[in-house]
Order: sequence, then C-alpha cells, then structure tokens
Amino acid sequence: MKIFQRIITARKRSALTQAKLAKLLNITRASCGHWESGISTPSVANLSRLAVALDVSFEWLATGRGEMEIGKRMREENLGYGVESDALLQEQQEMHSLFFRLRMDQRAALLDFMRTLSTKGESKK
Repeated sequence: MKIFQRIITARKRSALTQAKLAKLLNITRASCGHWESGISTPSVANLSRLAVALDVSFEWLATGRGEMEIGKRMREENLGYGVESDALLQEQQEMHSLFFRLRMDQRAALLDFMRTLSTKGESKK
C-alpha cells in the first residue's frame, strides 16, 4: 500500500472528510487532496500531525510497517505496567489529538500554561 492509500484509509477510518481533516491540521483541503491523489507527499512534520489527528502509528503512515493503530502498538510495548498505564496512554493520545486541533496561537498559549504549571510543581518538591 502506498502512502497516499494509507492516508485515505486512515482518514476514512476516522470518519473525516478531506475538508474536516484540513481544518484540524490548519491546511487547505487541496493539500489533503494532493496527498490522497499522490500528487504530493506530506512533509515529515505534516505526517506527524496526520498520525496524531488520525490516531494511527507514524511509522505505519510513513512507511507501511508495523501496526496501523497506535493504541494497540503502544499497549503491546507497555505490557506488564498495569491498567494505569493504559489509562495514561489514552490520556496522552487524547491530549495529542486535541492539541493538533488547536490553532497555532492556542497551542502556544497552552504550552506556556503547561510550562507554568510544571515550574510551580517543581518548586514544591
């Protein structure tokens, strides 16, 4: 399966239109169309954003190797760490997905907020 076919497969699996995916990634619908028709290939940065938005493994999306579903792969890599680990992985996946739905200015504000929280937590140690 070629990269454009993996993008189509992942987008359809996520029940997203090209327009909705483009909006999530803050790109044009035409860019999505070009990727899916094989006219162009997403940059590594956009592949990473696609993988998160579509909840698939970056390696699978970029190369076709490994598992498509990131949750399954991550759980397999973390076997033996208990139920808490699965809950944390789900939280991390949700945070990644939500983060990439934000506008760039919102992302910057969120990162500043998280850094502030992190710094306050360190000072209490």
